[in-house]
Amino acid sequence: MDPYRVISSFKSCPLNKSKSKLDGYDLGSVWKFVNDGQNLNGAHNSLVDVKAQTDILISQGFVPFINRTASIQTVDTIFSATQQKDWRKELEPERPVHSPWVEQTKENNFEWRPPEDDSYTGFAGGPLVGPTTYVQGIAVRTQNLASIFLAILPLTFFSKVSELTDKYCYKDWVVEKTSIDSDGNPKRRPYLETVPATTDGQPTPGRRHRMDCNREKWRITPGFVICWLAILIIQGAHFGSDKKSMRKMWQRPPYGISIPYVQNTMQRDAFEFMRRHIHFADNYIRPKTTDKNYDPLFKVTYVLKEVGLGIRRVWHAGKDLSLDESMIKYCGRAIAFIQYMPAKPIKHGIKVFCLCCAVTAVMLAFEVYCGKDNNKTDNTTVDICERLIHEAGLVRNITGGVIRGRTIYSDNYYTSVKLAKHLYENYRWTLVGTVVPTEKTSRSNEDLPFVKLSNGARNKLRRGGIVRRMKKTLPRSMKAYYLQCTTWKDKKQVMFLVTNRVGFSQGLTVKRHVKGKKKRETIPEPHAHADYVKSMNGVDRNDRDSRDYSTSIRTNRWYLRIFCWAMDRVVHAQHSIVVFLAEQGIGKPEWKKYRDKNQGRHDFQIDLGISLLNYGIGLDWDGESQET
Repeated sequence: MDPYRVISSFKSCPLNKSKSKLDGYDLGSVWKFVNDGQNLNGAHNSLVDVKAQTDILISQGFVPFINRTASIQTVDTIFSATQQKDWRKELEPERPVHSPWVEQTKENNFEWRPPEDDSYTGFAGGPLVGPTTYVQGIAVRTQNLASIFLAILPLTFFSKVSELTDKYCYKDWVVEKTSIDSDGNPKRRPYLETVPATTDGQPTPGRRHRMDCNREKWRITPGFVICWLAILIIQGAHFGSDKKSMRKMWQRPPYGISIPYVQNTMQRDAFEFMRRHIHFADNYIRPKTTDKNYDPLFKVTYVLKEVGLGIRRVWHAGKDLSLDESMIKYCGRAIAFIQYMPAKPIKHGIKVFCLCCAVTAVMLAFEVYCGKDNNKTDNTTVDICERLIHEAGLVRNITGGVIRGRTIYSDNYYTSVKLAKHLYENYRWTLVGTVVPTEKTSRSNEDLPFVKLSNGARNKLRRGGIVRRMKKTLPRSMKAYYLQCTTWKDKKQVMFLVTNRVGFSQGLTVKRHVKGKKKRETIPEPHAHADYVKSMNGVDRNDRDSRDYSTSIRTNRWYLRIFCWAMDRVVHAQHSIVVFLAEQGIGKPEWKKYRDKNQGRHDFQIDLGISLLNYGIGLDWDGESQET
């Protein structure tokens, strides 16, 4: 029985505040009320408190409520929930394993790996990773960086972009309109709205083309677009992510760097003209937001499709794949699917689900996340992974058979028992990933056998401590396979779920800094951690490389941000191709300098930009000297 609950719950009790007018239910105040105003001397003395509580319990105002149902409580509810929670956490390291998971010890060790029949059978029947024979043939014939780039993004791509941009600038009809601000006042700057050529059989009033004044000044051709992109690539090599310095390419020293081959190719105003008006879709056929086929990425769908097809056309993925997210930096208000991811270097932007080659970080497939309201497909991690591997063409080989034996490395966003079972049962693919432990106490067959430890329980474990538990799965019409879940005490509690191999890690160690010691200590390491560190960072390496030499420019146009992000992936893929060919002795001998870890990537991007400038000028050159 809880006296406090009895007094506070029953308003008919004479000791309740509603009748006694007490300021609080502390022991001294209640005892004073029961004993007609006497003071409780020696409060908090154990004997005094026991006597005072007894006097309250036997008082006439309390006795009638002793046998009420609400007055009786179990021992569990007397103790606070927090204290019970702490007790459970303290006992967690010795918590029994729930079925069907089994504890793995040295005495009860079990070794398992996927059978030979499920080993990797990739392109041409072997674990090949590298450029396709298509792009190798181009490199041998032309020995030109621009030709390799056009193998990824063909000339037809630039022809269509030039047509769409020309239509947007010189052919689409628009009228000037004025918008209203939040106070109902017209804004100073008007905007242009696309309108049909005629209205009621007559030319639309006030119609005009966007850039009639520049029609004779700049002709938008495939070569013009290629030169503009080449300058983007060059400025990415020179300035990286510092886009404020881009205009220095046209400024004279000492305030600029005055790059002659850039100045002679394109005027600064021409470059700014393209930056503002380049388009990749026809606004006249844009579906309405209420249509079933509405695509939020309408303006860049063509670019994303061509980039994905182009990279897969020139690169063979290997056995190991990396699954993660990438972020495109953007903080504008033009779109609603801006994401906030505090754990990423880019915290505000457009999220992209990415699948990369774990060896070279070449991006094989990607999917821009358009928000929960705009996506018409399921966005469970299994669905995302399924779409990416099919888009990358990694499931079927040339003969139509299933390519078995690949391994996907994922972080805690994707990793789950459901995904591991889906990959192995459908494709015989394995999974290696991290999992965030939770405080969920109930456990089902799909739940992992570990929970998040409290700080006190975790500190009791020695650093480097490893606990392994495995689960046998026997689906219909196939042999049994196993999942292993490992929890490892590093600086924090780290948990892995793997299906590529089950068993103990023999002799694997890792060095860690320990507080109060100068030298790093060697601690045991599970094989899951070694595999994860080696192959998981494919998407992160791709992001890091692209960020250092990014073609992105400062703009509020979200579709231009996505376009530059896609171009960075094309440049990265070509660099991987050229380095691979140089190591094999294919192509120009001077390509070997691109393997240099300090200057190679920088020199490659500048040489690629110059090669594209030459190609673009050659397309539009008519034999006469004229300004572009």
